[in-house]
This record gives sequence, C-alpha cells and structure tokens, in this order.
Amino acid sequence: MAELTERDLRDKQRGLKALNSRDAASMDLQRRDMAIWDDDDRPTAVKRYNVAKAELSRLDAQVTARLAEIKLIDTQLSTIADTKAKEKRTKEIEDKKKEQARAEETLQRDKAAKLKAEIETLEAAQITADGGTPGIKPYEGDNEFVKDVNAKGLR
Repeated sequence: MAELTERDLRDKQRGLKALNSRDAASMDLQRRDMAIWDDDDRPTAVKRYNVAKAELSRLDAQVTARLAEIKLIDTQLSTIADTKAKEKRTKEIEDKKKEQARAEETLQRDKAAKLKAEIETLEAAQITADGGTPGIKPYEGDNEFVKDVNAKGLR
C-alpha cells in the first residue's frame, strides 16, 4: 500500500470524525429507545430493549475502532510534521554554513563569527528536537587503546 500524503490523511480523519458524529446521534436514539422500554415487562418491550441494546453495543464498537484509527492518523500526521520541520532546520543550517563559508572567504570575520554562533544554536536545537542533549557528542567509536585491548585481550 502506498504511503498516504498529509492531505489524504487529513481527509480520512475528517471522514472518520463525521462518521463518529453521525453514530453518536444514532447512539442517543438507541439510549432513548432503551429508556422507553426499560421498565416494561411485556415480551415485545423486552425484545425492543434488547435490539436497542445490541445496536448500541455495535455502534459503540464502531466508534471505538474509529477513535483508535483517528489516533493512529494523528500520530502519522505528527511524524510528517516532525519530518518537515527537521528538513527545514537542516536546510537552514546548510544555508547558514554556506553563508559562513562565503563570509570567511571574503574575510568578514565578525559576520563569520556571528554565523558560527547561529549555526551552533541551530544544531543544538536540531539535537534537542531529535531527542538528544545538546553538547553531548554521539559515540564515535572506540579509540586506539580500546581497540588494542580488545584485539590482544586482558592479561
């Protein structure tokens, strides 16, 4: 199945919410029917009460399933929004780096220093948005000593 676009997801979500609204009105009707036939002991009244109760249960199951699907769509939309924001921040960082390179090339030291600070701030924001902690570098691999010890073993 092809991945749905943001617009398709929003349309689907809107449709599910509309169906839930419609079913909420139907559920109210079933509750009213149950209230009407609740105290009546006649067999037809009991039968009508049970039919209304079964319909209410069926509608409740449908609404619950749709709510779960709406929550899933919300998660997918959030993921799409996060991806777009990350791409935008990444592009902004790349643009600032190019501008910094041009500033250093033309010997505009003040502008280059200012851009370097902006880049560091944007990269820290990117790390924070990705769930990391700014200032802590990710693991880059074992240093030579650790590789040597791992190769020879401890004695």
